[in-house]
Amino acid sequence: METATTADLWLHDRRYDLFWYLVVPVLLFFGLQAYCTALGPNGPMYTYMTTAVLTGLTHNSITWLLILPADSRKFYAAGTLFVPFLVTSLVLIPSIVLFQGPFMGYALALNITIAYFHITRQHQGMLHVCDGRYVQATGDQGFRAYARDLRWLVGAVAATGLTAKLSGGPMLMGFLKHPLPFPLHLPPQPAWVLGALSVFLAVRLGYHTWQRHRAGHRFPVMHAVMGGTALANLVAASCVPNASFFLTLALVSSYHNLQYFAFCYTHHHLRARETGEDSLYARLAREQSWGWWFAIPMACGLVFAGLTALLPPLAADIAATWFMTSHYFVDGNIWRRKFYPQMGRLGAGRVAAEPRLEEVAA
Repeated sequence: METATTADLWLHDRRYDLFWYLVVPVLLFFGLQAYCTALGPNGPMYTYMTTAVLTGLTHNSITWLLILPADSRKFYAAGTLFVPFLVTSLVLIPSIVLFQGPFMGYALALNITIAYFHITRQHQGMLHVCDGRYVQATGDQGFRAYARDLRWLVGAVAATGLTAKLSGGPMLMGFLKHPLPFPLHLPPQPAWVLGALSVFLAVRLGYHTWQRHRAGHRFPVMHAVMGGTALANLVAASCVPNASFFLTLALVSSYHNLQYFAFCYTHHHLRARETGEDSLYARLAREQSWGWWFAIPMACGLVFAGLTALLPPLAADIAATWFMTSHYFVDGNIWRRKFYPQMGRLGAGRVAAEPRLEEVAA
């Protein structure tokens, strides 16, 4: 029987986690819907562009600010950047070539598929961090096997949503006079199979949760908030008609970016506090100046957007695609223990935890 209380299971603390991972995502979801409607026929495209600049580029900038300062590089292995930059080159070249002609749909399909995979893996990674927090607080090693169902469910729901879009007819209505169809058009059967798998995983997760409750285990509140909001976001976004597919992208990516901001702030605070990291960005995290901590990457993103707007179209495409794609792969590395050995220990920490003994002694 675990001795942990519910207060021990949050990543940051109850108010912070409920606010950033539940309340703000709900407000953001309905706010984007209203914003899109108010903009008229081109609303989906304008909404996506707005979220891409204000939250997407901010998300990307946070990644670079976490890893590029000299004081931060000491935490990561060399392959953290080298391998992603190599892979980015392999993705970038065909993407740019395809964007310059009748094959634009293929380039969009490639980039959107990578984006969906990246978003899904972040949801699963966040839940994995919640696993570590739960096991650390309760000592229940068997929890990891139970928690795997939720990660699989998130992956299945995301795959169901994307395959349903691919089988639902033309999409990507934006500045184009007509919807631009994906070149890959799937039959409806894969979406139905994945949907059935999602239902099965949801039922199994519910059954195992009931079993654990009867056995006296603590309810995983952080998993319910993080996983429940991610699932609701994916399902609701997939219900957007294909003609407004850019709104789907805006909805799933905006929560993804918000989730990343909230977690990185918590994690960077813990790292700066425990390791003495002394870059400007680390000091803001350590001092819990979250307003400035968020404003700096947003400013970096706006500067990048302004610079690319001044470039010729092809150069702007290359810069934007490189910035986005390299971030996907770098971000996939900086949270893995292979490249970031301290991730497990810091990921299981909590900002609201009691001060460490050496801090008290000091």
